[in-house]
Amino acid sequence: MSRDDSIQLMRWLRRNGFRDSHLVLTDFPDTGRGVMSTRNLKEGDCIVSLPENLLITTTTVVNSHLGQYIKTWKPRLTPKQVLSLYLIAEKSRGKDSFWYPYIQTLPTSYTTPSYFSTAEVDALPALVREATLRHRKVLQNSYKSLQTSLHNLEPLFPDWKTVFTLKSYRWAWATVYTRSVYKRGPGWEFLDPSDPDVYALAPFLDMLNHSPLVQTDTDFNVSSKCYEVKTEGACRKYRQVFINYDPYDNGRLLMEYGFVMPRNPHSVVTFTAAVKQNGLSSKNLLQKKMELLSQENLTVNLSCSGEGLSWRLQTALQVLCMDHDSM
Repeated sequence: MSRDDSIQLMRWLRRNGFRDSHLVLTDFPDTGRGVMSTRNLKEGDCIVSLPENLLITTTTVVNSHLGQYIKTWKPRLTPKQVLSLYLIAEKSRGKDSFWYPYIQTLPTSYTTPSYFSTAEVDALPALVREATLRHRKVLQNSYKSLQTSLHNLEPLFPDWKTVFTLKSYRWAWATVYTRSVYKRGPGWEFLDPSDPDVYALAPFLDMLNHSPLVQTDTDFNVSSKCYEVKTEGACRKYRQVFINYDPYDNGRLLMEYGFVMPRNPHSVVTFTAAVKQNGLSSKNLLQKKMELLSQENLTVNLSCSGEGLSWRLQTALQVLCMDHDSM
């Protein structure tokens, strides 16, 4: 994102009701683009208050030029598909789109699993690699399910085949996946209910970087009709303002947002329940142990954090160390 893009974004936001007297978009050496406060913040202060008209939700799409097509789409679309289609459509409109200043600030590509090369996927830890492959499959299936009805958009997009490509869909999908905030929608009856309608794209708010060391309160204020972020701790002026996306370990952060955190207090090492017989114990005994672990659901979520072994891992190891008499 260029400096001019940042300036145009802020002008556009202010024209449409956003108030940010103490917030500045700034480049930081360790995180890149982020948000700085020009005044001291204390606990309970509202960092960002973004008017509802500046949120992109399924309601935004339903009330747009795409609305009539979304309502009759077969098979029914999920909320993530709806937002992804809308992003592609608005990006293709260029400066004619109301959202152009916002779209110009979005990354052109991401570091999420859908963008990993084969070599990068192969280098991932086993559990993260498996999750990555599942994520890619979900993306591919999502796009495939759209293709049967994309031609219906031809009245709006005569060149729809070159607009709504897998490449553009991957970009839009990653944008929704990494930059949306939680906001409950109306639950449209014409959308696929298997995916909850809880996603909203929030210009400027998505410039706030993550820190596992801060606590923030984020929610839509029904009285002010604004999406608000409040700090639960102090922040000195001229420092970067952070929010806490979620208490995720680095594997989850990589999957969800495309980055990892150095010295992440939530980092864990996850173990699988695959055990090889070492020849010192009975094969039948090992089989009984594994059956017991499976019955007690102790073959998953086995981890070790900075605080030590999880209860599940400790228990699983105790079972594996049992002899015939203990069993």
